[in-house]
Amino acid sequence: RVASLALISGALVLPRQNSRLGTLLFLIPGLGEKLYNGLRKDPDKAFWTLSEYYASLEQMPQAFRQWLWLRVNQRVWDDAQRRAYFSTLRNLALRIAAGANSRLQRLKRQTQPTLIIWGAADQVVPAENAAFLAQNIPNARQVLIAGAGHNVQQEKPAEVCEAILQDERLSVG
Repeated sequence: RVASLALISGALVLPRQNSRLGTLLFLIPGLGEKLYNGLRKDPDKAFWTLSEYYASLEQMPQAFRQWLWLRVNQRVWDDAQRRAYFSTLRNLALRIAAGANSRLQRLKRQTQPTLIIWGAADQVVPAENAAFLAQNIPNARQVLIAGAGHNVQQEKPAEVCEAILQDERLSVG
């Protein structure tokens, strides 16, 4: 039922990922929550935890940085969002560890035209993983976007849209 795919900075079937020690500590129940709640004492520190997701958080437009600062601090102070964050993070870690091989085998069988878009400066899931996916997904093509990190769609939205629009294989018309 899917005619084509555009995968952006994926993570579930990859040979290499980078994880900060702080992120790994968040996986430990109790300790993760304590560290997370500690961010409530320093809103700027909470904001800068986002830096690994961008090639250059400092170079993002001021209005966007202000929005991110507000958003991350709202999340830090909202207990429901904190619970959702830990549930997502811990379940993602389990899914990465369990079943990666079966997901890889399913990807190798999929035939839809696939565009893999990646930030060339991704610090979370290194760009070499885009090549890994392109090699393992039939009918796939990769696009690395210079000057973008893991949140390539936020850092370089025009380039992401252009990559999708320029790939004639993805048209549904």
